[in-house]
Amino acid sequence: MKQGSLFALFLFLCFSSGIGALEFHSFSGGEWSDPVTWWGNIHGPIPGSEDDVFITAGTEVIGGGDCHNLTIEFSGGLPGRLNGHHVGYDGCRVRGDLVCDGYLMPGSGGGTYDVELWGNLTVTNLFKPTTLLLKGSSLSVVDQVSIAQSPGATIHTAISVAMPFPGIKLLSDLSLDSNDGHLVNGSLTGSEIYLNGFSISHSTLINCYFLSSPSCIAGSVEDCKLSNVQSWIQLTNLGTTDLLNNQCVFNGDFINNGTFNGPISMNGSFECWDMYNNGIIQCGWNGTLNIFCHGDIINNHTLLSDLVWTAEVLHTWTEGGGSQTNGNWVNMSPGLTLLSDLSLQTGNTLYTGVLNLNGHCLHNAALINGHLNGDGGTLDTCSLATVDIYGELFLAGFCQLMNSATVFNGSTCVNGSLTGSTADVCSTIVHGLFYNYGTISPGWGGELYLTLGQGFSNHGSTTANLKVFRSSSYSRFGSRIIPGKSG
Repeated sequence: MKQGSLFALFLFLCFSSGIGALEFHSFSGGEWSDPVTWWGNIHGPIPGSEDDVFITAGTEVIGGGDCHNLTIEFSGGLPGRLNGHHVGYDGCRVRGDLVCDGYLMPGSGGGTYDVELWGNLTVTNLFKPTTLLLKGSSLSVVDQVSIAQSPGATIHTAISVAMPFPGIKLLSDLSLDSNDGHLVNGSLTGSEIYLNGFSISHSTLINCYFLSSPSCIAGSVEDCKLSNVQSWIQLTNLGTTDLLNNQCVFNGDFINNGTFNGPISMNGSFECWDMYNNGIIQCGWNGTLNIFCHGDIINNHTLLSDLVWTAEVLHTWTEGGGSQTNGNWVNMSPGLTLLSDLSLQTGNTLYTGVLNLNGHCLHNAALINGHLNGDGGTLDTCSLATVDIYGELFLAGFCQLMNSATVFNGSTCVNGSLTGSTADVCSTIVHGLFYNYGTISPGWGGELYLTLGQGFSNHGSTTANLKVFRSSSYSRFGSRIIPGKSG
């Protein structure tokens, strides 16, 4: 009997006896749907949903179909290729795992190639389908598919997940860069992602959730765009990452080691717990950025955004040497404690709530409302409006009272200048000891009244109206109090 007849008889016996799954190796280049591609001159079946398919190194298969496992091989410097037609729609369904050691690409004339994957993905070379739908093997929310990408390998596609969606478990860093010089990012939509300490880069992340597990407590994004992203791990930003809206929530620590931008031409925001900024956090072009902080902030570089402290806990702020901060602060109750000097860009407003200087210096802030605990700290070139001040406080630079509702309840020392509001009558009460080593004066075109409760030690100059709680004048520390008009 001829060899071809024997082989045909073997195939017939395999299928009739229920052996089932076969291995299909591309015999030569050709169409997926053509038996010649898999069997040469011998007539045989084409791959089915239970069969394992191997695109042999050096061969090119056009189109796609339904299979179990799919392996695109590479050997001797030659990749196996699974490509779409020049134009039109192609795709394949892989019910098991997909290993791409060769090339998988859509047609070069504008065709599309979509992959539906039920199992795990491993890429060591070039994987650029138009879309990748991760379906999972059990269609369960507890299902996970893993993605592994070798260094230098290219994955460029729009990844989405089925519903109920499986989670994605990274076994390596994942980059969705097109890697062809066009700077086009891929995308990942609607998935629970276990970063496992790895990074996702060059991707638009939409409705993604970075979950924690005993083995997954941290990860990073790099050169990404974020929309409706939530994180429960320690998330680090590398490179330049952009917010696309105001719906991102980082429930774990957020570390910025790159540039983190708000959205363009709109009001953006994100929530975080503790925040460590070693790079630049700033508003997008023609937009704004609000940060709702549930924890503490350490700023070691440049922070150009508005901050809103939540009321759950007492917050702390640490400012590194040479860093730059610019923004408004609101709703700081129960309080913010400085763990270092804090320098704002001139003209920024700080809605104080409860602010504890903790012995440090606050530079260039407009303080409005709330309580300030000096604790031996310093205000340098600040303005005050309706602030209750307690403890020992030093005033340096140019400090200005903006209304008559600020009260100094502790010991106060002026080492720079203290002036009243411009073109207005301004007054304040100093309940504690009051020292002047600088200049105290009304604002331009206005008047300034200081009511003193414990005494005034003047070693500088003053043109303010000084009053005491009782009618007679008295001396303290060798200086004479000059009563003002009784009014």
